[in-house]
Amino acid sequence: MLFDKIRKLSEQRGENLKTVSKKLGLSENAIYKWKTQSPNIENVMKVAEYFNVSLDYLTGFQEEVNELEKHMTAEDLLLKFEKANFEVEHTNDNGIETVYINHFDHGTVKIMNYYDFLEHGLSLLKELKQKYHQDDDEIQTIAAHHDGEEWTDEELDEIERFKEFVRMKRKQQE
Repeated sequence: MLFDKIRKLSEQRGENLKTVSKKLGLSENAIYKWKTQSPNIENVMKVAEYFNVSLDYLTGFQEEVNELEKHMTAEDLLLKFEKANFEVEHTNDNGIETVYINHFDHGTVKIMNYYDFLEHGLSLLKELKQKYHQDDDEIQTIAAHHDGEEWTDEELDEIERFKEFVRMKRKQQE
């Protein structure tokens, strides 16, 4: 059942199982082995994340892909693009889903497959923001006034560690 669902999801994307395995950092035939062997949960989680489906769907506890969940993820991505002055247009022409990414000042800047957009949207947005100088929402400088307090090297190191913690937390939320 798990193998069949993964094969079906791969076919919907136009990819073969070897390609999916490689993209997930698994051995070339790993997914094929799941016909007869049980995979570890970490690898199943990678597959679920890659295809944007739940573990319940992959393992058969849920028969249909949760479309609301899928659209919420896409909706979040669309909002991020909109916030950065990009408009995303999604079309479905005879089962071929295409995304057109338009910048308000530069017109159409990217055309791609819908599933690739879902998979690579955040990294693409980062690239496009750099290219079109749209990093306004990222904090570049943090300033603080200490009213004459002097900071030790140890305290300054602690502040740097806290900044890194906040950055990692932000990346996990994306």
